[in-house]
Amino acid sequence: MDEVKIVEYDPRWAILFAEEAERIWQALGNDLVLEIEHIGSTAVLGMAAKPVIDIMVRVRSLVDAKSAIPALESLGYVY
Repeated sequence: MDEVKIVEYDPRWAILFAEEAERIWQALGNDLVLEIEHIGSTAVLGMAAKPVIDIMVRVRSLVDAKSAIPALESLGYVY
């Protein structure tokens, strides 16, 4: 089993999320994306967490969302 590392809250998490959300939005565009949310424990102000920024992208259509895979892979995401 992998060890889970919990660290103290880092105020940079909000900045890292905002920067990544902008990269995702630029790659996918307004035709597909409705909203990008910072979710998970790093989104909770002051909470210790695993240092992983969890992001949820709300899309207009799940059918069309598959078209996002190449653009997300170009940003370094793995499908």
